[in-house]
Amino acid sequence: MRALLVEDDKLHLSWLESVMRKQGYDTEAAAHYEQAEQLIDVHEFDEVVLDIRLPQSRHKQYSTHSEPIGRGIKLAWKIKLKNPDTGVIFHSVFDGYLNEVKALIRHPFGGIAYIYKAGTETELLQALYSVQRNSIYIDSEFISYPLSFEGRKFLDTLPDEYNFWIQSAFKQYSTLTPRELEIVPMLALGVTKDALAAQLCVSISTVESHVSHIYSKLFNDLPSDFIFQKSILITHVHHLHRVENPSYDAW
Repeated sequence: MRALLVEDDKLHLSWLESVMRKQGYDTEAAAHYEQAEQLIDVHEFDEVVLDIRLPQSRHKQYSTHSEPIGRGIKLAWKIKLKNPDTGVIFHSVFDGYLNEVKALIRHPFGGIAYIYKAGTETELLQALYSVQRNSIYIDSEFISYPLSFEGRKFLDTLPDEYNFWIQSAFKQYSTLTPRELEIVPMLALGVTKDALAAQLCVSISTVESHVSHIYSKLFNDLPSDFIFQKSILITHVHHLHRVENPSYDAW
């Protein structure tokens, strides 16, 4: 197995190399965007670990004023368009770019993770195991409140029984099947049914059946006033499950 590590901090790169080599990977390293791009053009990699913000070569730094935020996302798109099976792990201290990562996820790409750069080896391995299975892994800190303005406004106006329905659905979480547990995190991110079907290699009707079963199990007694807020509710139910089960290996 072969991994590309895009990291300009030599100490952190050394740590990444150690972790990945213990997992049986041969590693290549790139210190900046241009070097990583060249390696991707000529080599195939099973996994790529990179930051959301990538430095440029010294020559490019003096010749362009483009923002660094686009380079990590741009490189990830290039990787996935070349080979959708290549796992991409974003490791970053920047937590404000979930929308950019979601744009990749909503395209029919699996094998994407987004974790804190200052995280532990265990967290990196959880992300690695997920992308190896062509699944999605997002650090729970990044998805605590992934709500639109409308979603936040709705939460501000919720009656007291809102917490009751969250707790009630949480108690039913253990009744979900392994496949349903795989789908719930992607529902929480807002992944479309078409993208879900492509990622899971099943028909859209199969996805619709799974989603129907999930909502039936978690929100069977939900009052009609709440019916159209299921996507917001499931985000918080899933986050509660993550908080209560930190060893759970799917984000």
